[in-house]
Amino acid sequence: MSMPPSERVRWEAHHETGEASARRLDGAGELLVEDPRTFRWSLLDARPDLPVVVRLPAGATAADVRRVLGPVLGRLTEHDRLVGADDDVRRQLVEEDGVPAAAWTTEVPPDRSSAGVRGAKGRTLACAAAVAEELRRLDALQQAALQVEVVGGDGAAAPVRQASGLTVRRHGLATAPDALFVPRPHVVVAWLPEGGCSATEATAELGLAGGRIGPGKHLVVRATVVPEPGGRDVLGTSELLEAVDRVLGGAGHLAELRSVRAPGHACARDVVLVLMVLGPGDSS
Repeated sequence: MSMPPSERVRWEAHHETGEASARRLDGAGELLVEDPRTFRWSLLDARPDLPVVVRLPAGATAADVRRVLGPVLGRLTEHDRLVGADDDVRRQLVEEDGVPAAAWTTEVPPDRSSAGVRGAKGRTLACAAAVAEELRRLDALQQAALQVEVVGGDGAAAPVRQASGLTVRRHGLATAPDALFVPRPHVVVAWLPEGGCSATEATAELGLAGGRIGPGKHLVVRATVVPEPGGRDVLGTSELLEAVDRVLGGAGHLAELRSVRAPGHACARDVVLVLMVLGPGDSS
């Protein structure tokens, strides 16, 4: 049995990037990259769940950050941290690349390894992969390219986009700086708070999501239905379905319900629901 992640690994420019050094990352709880221009980011391809804290070069532009981080930029979640960059660069990367607003910080944070942040990021990515799989199934039924909008989940849009290969945007962000009208999507993903939420919180998020779709469109819901030991009280699956039904006014047909258990989370469980919104005369 492997040992749980227990330390932050600090990676500086002089570190080697051979296999011996790479294996240090397997047992890490977090990775601090002091010089992202010299780090071999492909080392994270086999370790996508490893949270990163990246000190960006002084004066880096949005283009610089995209070039340096490459595909890793699309896997950043609220559990990762980017240190530095001015407000305009942050805004561009949040709006155009889906980088979570919570990822930005002005200073390197304290070591978070003992807080289980690697497991939390792994859980986010496992849920994003499950949602992406359902989106690809829906895309196969579409004649036009599927347009997806994510409501909630500050760090969900980018991993879902990367895992699905589809056009995925966060709710509330215009598609262009001068866009006056954002078309309604084919699918809305309601990403409820990770770790669970109350019925009131769920209804608010689901109501926002439901307001973005009409008959013939799909609602995908990701929610925690079994928390970690000692976690907060959460909605169970039946209560979640009742909340969705209320928000859709009984006009939702449940097409899929799948359970998601991320590695290292034997007790906790998330679900992904796929519902089609029915119109007048339709029946479930």
